[in-house]
Amino acid sequence: VLLVGGVSRDVLGDFSSVVNDPGYLSFSEDAPSFRGNLKLPKRVEGVSVENRPPARVLFEDYVNHDTRLLNSEAVQRTIEDFQETHAAHLTAYCVKELVEDYDGDVRDPDSGEPTPAFLAMTDEAAEECRNVPKAILEKWEERKDYAAYRFVAERLAEAHQVAGNLNAAGVTIDEFNEDLPDVTSFKRSLFDALEVSESLRLDHAGVTNRSHGLRSLFSLLRNYMREHRLQIGRPEATNLLVPESRAELYPRQRFFSPDQLNSYEGDLAQLDPPNSGFWRKPTWDISSFSMTDYNRLGVSSLRHHRDKDQFETIDEQVEAIIDKTVPIRVVYEPDELKGRTPKVTVKLDNQNWKLKYVTDKRSTKRQTSPSKIYQKRWLGSEVNVEPVVNHLAAAIGYTVDPTYYQERVHLYFKNKVYKGPASEREARFLDARAEMISALASVYPDANVASAFQNIRIDEDGRRFIEVRSATLEKKSDAASDINLGYFVRGGYGKSFKREFRAFGVFLAWISDPDIKDANVKAKLVPVVESDGGDGYRLVYSASDMGGALGAGFPNLLGKDLVRAIGRDLRGRPVAVHFTFRSIYPAPLLASASFADARWIARMIGQLSRDQIFEAFQYAGCPDVVARYYTEILLRRRDQLLASLGLMGKEVVGADGRVLRFVPLSRIENPRRFHVEGEADYFRRGFLRDRSQALFDSSKTYFPRHWGTKYPWDR
Repeated sequence: VLLVGGVSRDVLGDFSSVVNDPGYLSFSEDAPSFRGNLKLPKRVEGVSVENRPPARVLFEDYVNHDTRLLNSEAVQRTIEDFQETHAAHLTAYCVKELVEDYDGDVRDPDSGEPTPAFLAMTDEAAEECRNVPKAILEKWEERKDYAAYRFVAERLAEAHQVAGNLNAAGVTIDEFNEDLPDVTSFKRSLFDALEVSESLRLDHAGVTNRSHGLRSLFSLLRNYMREHRLQIGRPEATNLLVPESRAELYPRQRFFSPDQLNSYEGDLAQLDPPNSGFWRKPTWDISSFSMTDYNRLGVSSLRHHRDKDQFETIDEQVEAIIDKTVPIRVVYEPDELKGRTPKVTVKLDNQNWKLKYVTDKRSTKRQTSPSKIYQKRWLGSEVNVEPVVNHLAAAIGYTVDPTYYQERVHLYFKNKVYKGPASEREARFLDARAEMISALASVYPDANVASAFQNIRIDEDGRRFIEVRSATLEKKSDAASDINLGYFVRGGYGKSFKREFRAFGVFLAWISDPDIKDANVKAKLVPVVESDGGDGYRLVYSASDMGGALGAGFPNLLGKDLVRAIGRDLRGRPVAVHFTFRSIYPAPLLASASFADARWIARMIGQLSRDQIFEAFQYAGCPDVVARYYTEILLRRRDQLLASLGLMGKEVVGADGRVLRFVPLSRIENPRRFHVEGEADYFRRGFLRDRSQALFDSSKTYFPRHWGTKYPWDR
């Protein structure tokens, strides 16, 4: 898996601290339902959770409310429910295997209903799968996701054993904030098991929170019209670490309790959560983080596979990937694709990568309805967005799937295409190209994917390839070792009580990413070497697929203002910050963020410099005037965020010990009159205009990007 910093202990920290968190097992409104596939134990009757602070609803389903001790029988019921779920998934897999060779009509062409013959074969397969045949069982156990099922079973068994030990030792729920090894072990085991179980359930059910049709359109519009804001009175995060300087005041305690936070005299915004698979405290100076190579934190994950035909050494290959000016040679790999952004799977040696590319939207049918807008049929390309937002997130410590911008990618086909006489090689190449375009066009019918693969070149060996200009490469999970669980639920399992998750909603508001559905974040199991020398897995998350941010690639669509209004009490103190940010999906994390959470992440965002932000846009292929314009907008939004939270003029100490004072950085004084210095001809009423396509550089891309777009019909 391609994660910034990899998964080494020195970067992510001791994983035991990831889940030593009193909030993650809170099954209040923020916990997802298993919908009958993996039932959690029933709530204790008469126990109300709505009006109780977060710390008081911990482990509700796993605690005996009379003795305040863990109930190991509740864990046993979860084990039994999971076993039923595993059996159901195995049975479904068995049926699918037995009917996959069915060569008749699956559905009636008139009614669309399954044909009687297909139903009969399915019923016969279901009967046979009551006792799964040994051959199918062996195939099931060879599947990569079976390791995830085994991971859950092992974690639940560990949790059950530890729960019994804690019960016997009389450890009450009120002692769970103390740094007890057995408590940490229980939390880690049960949290991991439930989180992975949920991901497996969602993947098995094919569930996403994205649907189609008129009903879903109204849902998107309703979400888009909903205001997002910070407001006073929200409970603080429950995973805030006791600083070392205060350790003497809180002996044997790792986290603050809610009561202690209410009486804490220090700045809550300076309290960090533990390092985790989603965020880790930056050990680098944020203001000097490189925006062209992720500060080289992801280099270790690029060293696993070397294309021996293309590069002499692995170092040469790594530098070529990082250097956007060096053409990379990749091989087309047929793969099952999805989503709305045009992409294709390619191989570098034997490792799969995701290649995103720019297409010619001028020849697609113009659509102006909201549904077409949201489907990105007229919007810009994520190619110029993802490298920017991924670098920004990585700079402040969040885990991302690094996306590397490439000015040129040379796309080849498999070796069999290049064998035989020259005339046959040409015919096979054209056939392979046509087959690829046909497959991609069926997945992205409105993207005009054929336009991206028209530029055929011949290398020094006489082999034809397709030159793709302005593209990104993102390494896929290592098929030999990593387990891609699919997406995770943003608001589940106490994430609404964890600072790093809650605060991330503020980051998404800053970059204005409206497409915040759960399907855009990923959970993965990554192999690691445990401290005892054995092999194991760690659960990690990645803040991926933020390509809808920054106006979807058009700076005029990114609002210059982040804060719409600030509500104050009679003394003038802020009690609410109203954002201009809109999202087409619910934002549960931002809805749970407190002022302290927002100040915590704003202190990191505020350390990013003008040069860094400009460097990120320039690296991602934006013309200089566009990069400067984007930079000023993000800086203005940054200034408003800092000012609304009372951070302007405050000081922060960087990881290198330097003291940084927050001051306004944006040069936008009047949004209606702003223009980039020396580039007034490109601006009108504060917006970028380029009707003559003067910003089009054919050496970097084949198609005009319409950087000055403001409306769907204004291309």
